Amino acid sequence: MGTNTVRGLTTEQKIERQLIENIHHEPLSDLEKAKAIKKLMEIKGWNSMRAALTLGIDRKYLMTLLSLVDAPKEVKQLVEDKKIEPSTAGGIMQKKCLYSTLNLKCSTLAQISKATNKASYCCSDDGLRCLC
Repeated sequence: MGTNTVRGLTTEQKIERQLIENIHHEPLSDLEKAKAIKKLMEIKGWNSMRAALTLGIDRKYLMTLLSLVDAPKEVKQLVEDKKIEPSTAGGIMQKKCLYSTLNLKCSTLAQISKATNKASYCCSDDGLRCLC
């Protein structure tokens, strides 16, 4: 970042303040928050613990948000469309196989399975079953 100052703040400091304010006060989507936090972490050289402490948010929630940034576009869209929660998306990205505990509709799980190249699944009357 540049070192130009406006009203005593460097460009980096202005971006940092704007990002922090947006994260806490603007009606941002979870994906927008995730992108803003990731950018702030890159600017400041923060790890997740430092970011969570500085921003006053739970580290687990922070990690969930950050997992959205690298999620496939189909998973991001499902979160944006409110078909799945960010925590579900984060869990999906960590799993090798999609299990019935996700409580998702078959059509939603099919989209996620295709987007993430996760193991196959099947639907039955008693829920979803992983075929791995």
